[in-house]
Amino acid sequence: MNDKEKYTVEFQNYAIVKGRVILFDVDLGYLSVFNEFEKITSAGLVCIWKRGDVQHVICSNESVFFPILSKPEIDQQLIAVHMGIPVNRV
Repeated sequence: MNDKEKYTVEFQNYAIVKGRVILFDVDLGYLSVFNEFEKITSAGLVCIWKRGDVQHVICSNESVFFPILSKPEIDQQLIAVHMGIPVNRV
């Protein structure tokens, strides 16, 4: 396997608050990052797959630590834009 074929995968928790993307470590629970009164519209787990200069964003169906369902298709687009990844690569 040469260097061009290597890839990395990173998992992070995410939340969408007032239309803004917030990414944070999977070791942190949602309740340690947010308070119960914040208007979180979507939350879940995101997988960021990187191979060379190509990146893909894949969101889970729901948050396992927070009682808010994710919106995978919309969230993937928001996170890609937030990270500067061309949307057509999602």
